[in-house]
Amino acid sequence: MGLENKVALVTGASCGIGKAVVSRLLDNGAQVVAADIIESDDMNSAANFVRLDVSSEAAWQAAEKKIRNSYGRLDILINNAGILRESAIEEMSLDDWNVVIGVNLTGVFLGCKSMIPLLSE
Repeated sequence: MGLENKVALVTGASCGIGKAVVSRLLDNGAQVVAADIIESDDMNSAANFVRLDVSSEAAWQAAEKKIRNSYGRLDILINNAGILRESAIEEMSLDDWNVVIGVNLTGVFLGCKSMIPLLSE
């Protein structure tokens, strides 16, 4: 893939697709910032972990600052974090709905808003 010297940020990096993407990027030479709300014990230690609640604008701003200070740029953004609540819609609370929307939609918006300027440098 030729990703040597590329800096990548992957959200939802502690499990599932995010964890697999982190491994693949590392295998192809990228420097990876693995972001999640929890740090899994079996996360790839070659990645630089950053705690990130994707539904929080302040958390995105802190992540952007950390990446800027550590790497000076960002080349790849994998806005992967996502959650679901397994319940029928008529049984789901509004609070649960808002949490899902906060991660799955607002998180992507905030990620783009925070990182596109860094991607453009």
